[in-house]
Amino acid sequence: GPSSVKKKAPTEAEKSVEIFFKKSNKKIHANNQLSLLEIAEAEGITMEFGCRAGSCGACETALLEGAVKYDDSVDYDISAGCCLACMARASDNIVIDA
Repeated sequence: GPSSVKKKAPTEAEKSVEIFFKKSNKKIHANNQLSLLEIAEAEGITMEFGCRAGSCGACETALLEGAVKYDDSVDYDISAGCCLACMARASDNIVIDA
């Protein structure tokens, strides 16, 4: 289950990024070491999720601007123009449809 998932530590330097959650109309300044789902939850933004390991695709959301990184491989076949919020970290400022 999700509690047994061990994530790799991010490999890039820590920095602040700006994430705009379009549907929620919230602009958040956050740490690039956290997943988009972790940031959303901390800010009270509700997002769908399931496995928290990149396998089920329940957290797939449109990435409208910017780029994300994944420290671990994901098993789910991500749709073009989307990302998995449970595993994705913002590379720089981004806009997602959440």
